[in-house]
Amino acid sequence: MTFADVVPHEVDQQIRSLKLSSIYALARMISVYQNEEDIDKKRYLMRSPSYNFVTISGAQKAYTFFKRNCEHVLNALLAYDGGSITLASNRGMEMDIEQLNYLANAGICYALTHSWEDITIEGAKRRTLVLVPDDLRGFARVVAPAQNVTIIRNEMGSDVKLQGAKRRHTSSAQLQ
Repeated sequence: MTFADVVPHEVDQQIRSLKLSSIYALARMISVYQNEEDIDKKRYLMRSPSYNFVTISGAQKAYTFFKRNCEHVLNALLAYDGGSITLASNRGMEMDIEQLNYLANAGICYALTHSWEDITIEGAKRRTLVLVPDDLRGFARVVAPAQNVTIIRNEMGSDVKLQGAKRRHTSSAQLQ
């Protein structure tokens, strides 16, 4: 299987051709795919097995994908009794065993109650930060920012504006 089986709408050939070797590897690839904006960095990090970045969302989606596409994972999930899973070893991964256990349990619980058809995987969206002066307190009533937009009220905005205005006034007085 390749990453193209997971995200069929991906257009980048290098990303599409990445091989899936385990649930952990897929969880890592999904986590990078969903959080990295720069395409070159995304390609590099997804190919690098030593880069340990796994989100809970990535683990949940990876377990759900393998539940649909691997019979042995489906059989294991059907036989699962609901208890907590404890891994005996981290198999040389540079990640704490407790974190791996938590990710495995979150992925298993999610995969039991969800199907692959319900899941969407999208690439990272560029985030936008908008600074507004503190005087604009009512902007939330008229502005509905998109999910990738963060608006922060700048409490020093009026001070900066006044200082700038004084400088302009002083410099124009000196010219006369």
